[in-house]
Amino acid sequence: MAMKAIRTHWLAALRPISTSLIFGALALAFGTLALCTPANAATAAKQAKSAKAVMTRAAYIYDYMPAAHVDELAQAGFNRLLVHWIADSLDSAGAASFKDMSDHAQARGIDIVPEWLLQQKTRLATRPVSRRYTWGHGVVEPTVACPLDSAYWRDALLDRAEEWLAADPRIRHFAVDLELLGAGRHHYDGGPCSCSACIAEYAHGRADILARDPAQLTGLLPFEEARVAAIFRGLLAEFATRHPGVELGVLDLDLASFVNRALGRALARRNVPSMDYTESSY
Repeated sequence: MAMKAIRTHWLAALRPISTSLIFGALALAFGTLALCTPANAATAAKQAKSAKAVMTRAAYIYDYMPAAHVDELAQAGFNRLLVHWIADSLDSAGAASFKDMSDHAQARGIDIVPEWLLQQKTRLATRPVSRRYTWGHGVVEPTVACPLDSAYWRDALLDRAEEWLAADPRIRHFAVDLELLGAGRHHYDGGPCSCSACIAEYAHGRADILARDPAQLTGLLPFEEARVAAIFRGLLAEFATRHPGVELGVLDLDLASFVNRALGRALARRNVPSMDYTESSY
């Protein structure tokens, strides 16, 4: 069963629930996304060989679920646990709660993986209201960041990861989700962003471009995909320097969205270990 179908249906009824139902819904197998260049092909081959020896069996739970879930998953043979954190930031109480869960999981041979939405309302509120994803013929998504807003990506991705590592420096895996909740699109798949900042950057002062209908600018999408990739490359270079070898997984990285494609290319270029938790390809 696909991860997001599980997340939206079976988790909603998990108050108590029988162990058999948990295991039936959690029968997930994930493959490592091969993000490598010819220069590191030998390393990738060694990693692939090693991955065959220890299969990753991952489960997905919410942050409020009790430690008993971890025990049951360990007994069933799961060795990786994605914990979806609902709050936009990790306060002191959240950090203590996560540390307890991490200790509990690692004592049972399970790698804990903090997972969060990159769409974060409180962080978005600190950005100019003009920097919102605008697609099609001027459809503005007030709860979705402009994809070319590098300051937002830094806050939602790098700063958030640092919160987790401050709470538990043992973390070796992260996972992020580019899904858009409560918006007109579920992903950045409505086309390029045509907010005023994006159009101004693309036009680069050319009055003839500024005067045109953004929906008719055929070069806007490849321009923005390249820019988003460049933003992520810069951020991931910092991440890899500070935390070498730490994995950054992505839910549905292989979706047909220019932001997803840009992030995938950036991960490959910066040689950051990654995992694609996918429901699109197997």
